[in-house]
Amino acid sequence: MAPGLVRDDVLWLHETTFAAWNWAHKSVRAAIKGLSVEEAVWRPGRHTHSVWEQINHLAYWKGYIVRRVAGERPPHPQAWPVAGRSAAELRRSIDDLARLHRRLRAAILKIEPERFAGSCSGRYTLARLLLGAAAHDSYHVGQILLTRKLYREALRRASPRAGR
Repeated sequence: MAPGLVRDDVLWLHETTFAAWNWAHKSVRAAIKGLSVEEAVWRPGRHTHSVWEQINHLAYWKGYIVRRVAGERPPHPQAWPVAGRSAAELRRSIDDLARLHRRLRAAILKIEPERFAGSCSGRYTLARLLLGAAAHDSYHVGQILLTRKLYREALRRASPRAGR
């Protein structure tokens, strides 16, 4: 496959996973559309993450990948930044995620096509690192959608009318 096509395919996967229709699932943007603060902070169980934490986690890793593409070697703890409490903070988290997605998109567009086959970390090629990042987003889209479904079910069951 021609190196320019690899970049186009990687970019397409990131774009469809984040903001557009994806043949496999909804996008990140669709998964968080209409999200309220109450729903964003809700957890289905004690040892699970809220949708808001997942949004912050996605943003953290997008920033990490942007830095890797730029040639940096940032530390990579398993990052789960905490959720905020207000609608303004939620909007800021969602805006940060979108901003980091735009930065990643711009970084991908600047990559010389020949670099995609080269090592990025000694362990992965640049193409595999970027494909893995898109797969990571896809994984969390599923978690976000499931968490939101469980939240709606919990509300339905808690409603006095649920048993009627």
